[in-house]
Amino acid sequence: MREIEFRALTNSKVEVKGYYVYDEHLKLHYIDTGRGVMVEINPDTLGQYIGIKDVCKRKVFQGDIVKVREIIYENCKRKKIDRIDEYIGEVVCHQYGWHIAEKLENGTRYHSLWLWNINGENDDTMEILGNRWDTPELLEREGFE
Repeated sequence: MREIEFRALTNSKVEVKGYYVYDEHLKLHYIDTGRGVMVEINPDTLGQYIGIKDVCKRKVFQGDIVKVREIIYENCKRKKIDRIDEYIGEVVCHQYGWHIAEKLENGTRYHSLWLWNINGENDDTMEILGNRWDTPELLEREGFE
């Protein structure tokens, strides 16, 4: 079963994790921490856990900035390596799925996470470097807006 979890910052910039709740009557956004506490959040900082952990076993959330090392094989038999790609990007939801958005000089390349390390393979690695709210300088350095 897929684990559903969200992360956001409170208005005082404290990170909280749990279930996302929207109060339609009050027009307020909350994280239910699961301890009987509802914490009001800044909805612009809301990110969902994508079901993947990085090389340090940390949960990867939407909005995280990650460094990826991806092994590209010559064919589907996966016997001979063609090349190893490395890139830095932001975890985003794009075209109905989780992707890494890598900023290029002439646009953005979206790397799909649909088949990330399928069947328990650990060929590809991902390391969280930060996120767009706590470490915005990573986005600036990588050319994100």
